[in-house]
Order: sequence, then C-alpha cells, then structure tokens
Amino acid sequence: MHKIVIIVMLFMIGCPGSIDVNYIKSTGWTYDSGYRISDYIRFDSTGIYAIKGDTIYKQDIPAAVIKQVNKRKFDLEIQSIESGEIGHYMDDKEAFE
Repeated sequence: MHKIVIIVMLFMIGCPGSIDVNYIKSTGWTYDSGYRISDYIRFDSTGIYAIKGDTIYKQDIPAAVIKQVNKRKFDLEIQSIESGEIGHYMDDKEAFE
C-alpha cells in the first residue's frame, strides 16, 4: 500500500499540471502565437492584468485560463474562456535577448 501512495505522489509532483504563478508574475510576457489578450502582459501594480487561481483577468474580467507554463522554453500557454482558442506568450527576458 505504501508503494502505491509513493508512486501516486511522485506522479503528481512530476505532472506538468502544476502552474508556477510566482514565475508567471515575475516577468512580462510577449505575444507569440494563437489567442491574443494583448501584445504584452505584465502582472504588476497597474492592475490591468491579474491572476486568480489559474485564470487571467484583464481589468477584472476573466479572459483566459492558464493551461501550462514551460520554464525551459519560456512559454506560457493560455486558453480563451470565450472561444477555447489556445495562445502562447514568451517570457520577455528571453524574447528580448
């Protein structure tokens, strides 16, 4: 029984489903492809964009769900709440280097 619990825990830790919100908030995001909220997204004190749970809000209106973030590829994948379209944004630290 203990082996099963350990295997399940390891699987859950290794799943790409966990979203590092702190990383997403620590940088700006430049539009790359697909669904577009804006050319540039930054989660800062201006209050234009915010993250609550896995949802991105634009001026307090839910706009997209965060599907995944890939730190190795500097990619943020989102999905439109309205249309279901997928979009990609690139970490601006990587985009401008």
